[in-house]
Amino acid sequence: MPSAPAPASATQPGDAQFTGMSFKPIFENDKVRVIRARMEVGAKEALHTHASDTVVVHLSGGEIEDTANGKTVVNKWKPGDVEYEALGSSHSARNVGGPVDVVLVALK
Repeated sequence: MPSAPAPASATQPGDAQFTGMSFKPIFENDKVRVIRARMEVGAKEALHTHASDTVVVHLSGGEIEDTANGKTVVNKWKPGDVEYEALGSSHSARNVGGPVDVVLVALK
């Protein structure tokens, strides 16, 4: 079943204003896009809206301050943790710990 269309302002990983981050595509086909991403110490993601359902697999631990819907929390991740970012969800983030390495699996 095809997913709902992305909001007009939505972005794919690496498309929005990201500071101190790197993105390396590692696989893509007509169903999925897989990207290796790194968030350096102090890196920031400006407020952005997700253009796809995305599964985030944490390769390293880390602490990321996340702001969404007017609330800010610090998420503490460990290697192997997995999170889900829904199509159309919006947030900003800042790395408040050590470098964070993840694999992003963006569904098309």
